[in-house]
Amino acid sequence: MFNFDVINPGQPLSDPERVLKSAQTLLRTHHVSSQVPTIPRMRANILGPLRGIAEAPSASLDEMKGRLTKIKKTLLDLYSPFFDQCVDVQDIQKVIRRMLKDAEASKLSVIQKSSHGFKGPTLLIDVPRIKMNEENQPKIDSWHRAVVKWTNWSEIASSRLYAFFSQSFTVPQGIAIDFDTMQIVSVLQGQSQSIDEKTCEQMQQCFALIKKRFPTEDNSGTKIMVSEKIVGENFFDFATSKYEQLSQLQKERVFSVLAKMAVLDLVLGNFDRFASINWNEETSQYIFEAFEANLGNAMVKWGGDSSQDPQVFAIDNEIEVIEHEEQYHEFLQKLFTDSDVREKMAENMVQNFEYALKNHSDDLHGKNIEEKTAKLGIFADEARSLGKAVFIEGIQKAFAELPDQISKWNSSEGDSLREYLHNYSPHFEMIQKRIRGFERPQKETKAEGL
Repeated sequence: MFNFDVINPGQPLSDPERVLKSAQTLLRTHHVSSQVPTIPRMRANILGPLRGIAEAPSASLDEMKGRLTKIKKTLLDLYSPFFDQCVDVQDIQKVIRRMLKDAEASKLSVIQKSSHGFKGPTLLIDVPRIKMNEENQPKIDSWHRAVVKWTNWSEIASSRLYAFFSQSFTVPQGIAIDFDTMQIVSVLQGQSQSIDEKTCEQMQQCFALIKKRFPTEDNSGTKIMVSEKIVGENFFDFATSKYEQLSQLQKERVFSVLAKMAVLDLVLGNFDRFASINWNEETSQYIFEAFEANLGNAMVKWGGDSSQDPQVFAIDNEIEVIEHEEQYHEFLQKLFTDSDVREKMAENMVQNFEYALKNHSDDLHGKNIEEKTAKLGIFADEARSLGKAVFIEGIQKAFAELPDQISKWNSSEGDSLREYLHNYSPHFEMIQKRIRGFERPQKETKAEGL
């Protein structure tokens, strides 16, 4: 069984035992993939004895155990905890069917390491749910998908903060697992559930074994975030696949969403997406700086329906500690009140998009390079010819929407979020100060009638 239950906001939080079983299934299935080759003849030699036992007529328990000796030993050892609990022939055949299901699942992928993830591995999980058909053969019934990421509470808590303030984009649902406090916490809803000591120890060992199979240079992330896997594309891939199919109005709406996301990034202090600022020593103030936009930190989901706008997701939403906090607030005030600064922000976004798309084009390999390069060029051109004006308008709208969100933050609607951040975010006081910092300019803007 594999189902972390991370995408049902109206449902109870995942049961720790269920999370443990999902992790065990993930580890076991991945291990099976190394034991059962994909070459049909070699695969048949290993799975043949399993099918023979699963389909065997009635036999005594001793006879059935004797047949188990024909199974590859390393594969048999992997399932020894299940066989140890067998008390009759039916139990053994049930374990064998489990082995056949795992073998079928392992053939269809399971775990892929993402290029993202700097505090530990980020794993993209696709696990098929296998059922046995009438001929006792394993067949795919459905798919369970998730992203498993080793990170910290700063990123986890920031995800809920983004979801609270967003008016136009979506943040993926998820759960956080904290072995230090022995808790499972809903990333966006905030409920928590305790993990008993034995289950916590087993879960920690299981995830450690999974992590060991996907080594990374930085292993500072000690918390685990399991989130829904978006069945969509990052903006690099979207530009080369479906972007041209969008209508003019749909393109404008997508660019507007990206502008609003960029505003929230600056307000909260995330400079690793579309817009970036840097401290200027000569003028002792923050200014926009050119950098390569991280178009992989936003995803888009669209099925090609002309009547439905693409859904945009913000991922990897970690905010940063800023050295010159007071000057940073002054910079934010200018974004609220100065149209020239907002124009500079839109130009910064365009330049950063162009830089990222050019570099991505240079790094393309494989098939259809010329076609993909041309499509990336179209997206870059339209980011300027169409997107810049929409960015300016979207930035203005984002600031116009902020007062209502600030009111929510300060009201009873924000109580649970503030408590959540107080409990889990290492930057709670910094976040409070930043929000108070952009309360001032929005009051001034109202007074000026803007």
